[in-house]
Amino acid sequence: MKRILLTYVFTLFATVSSAVEFDEAEVRAMCAEDWPQEQELQELCLFGERDGYDEVMVSYDDGDAMDQVLLDLCIDRSGLNWSFVADCFDEQTDAFADFPYLASRYDGRVSSSIMQDIAVGCREKWRPDLARQHFCIVRMAWSMIEAN
Repeated sequence: MKRILLTYVFTLFATVSSAVEFDEAEVRAMCAEDWPQEQELQELCLFGERDGYDEVMVSYDDGDAMDQVLLDLCIDRSGLNWSFVADCFDEQTDAFADFPYLASRYDGRVSSSIMQDIAVGCREKWRPDLARQHFCIVRMAWSMIEAN
């Protein structure tokens, strides 16, 4: 069962793009648009975005295809709003780290064929969002346990 879940997670990561650099001019323009005529708030915004970018890059391993896929997902979802990207990246990496334990949580309580069906259904519905897939699997497995 654990192998089924891990196999399904690793099949999500077929495409890899390069790391994103912090574009201060673009972020400064975004902050100026969000806070027109408010120089102090623009600087605070820029500082927060730089902090979010740095937080993501501390967690990001340049050689890891998984991190790249998660980073791409979060950038697609949040644009270059780095504070949102950082929150998304943390959520996604936490969900990925928990996948190996999903099978053991429900071992013996939900049949492996049902867990496989649940995993496939959640993957298809929420690809490539690992956090939503994780939540979907947990919710569906508990529904099966409660139904019995």
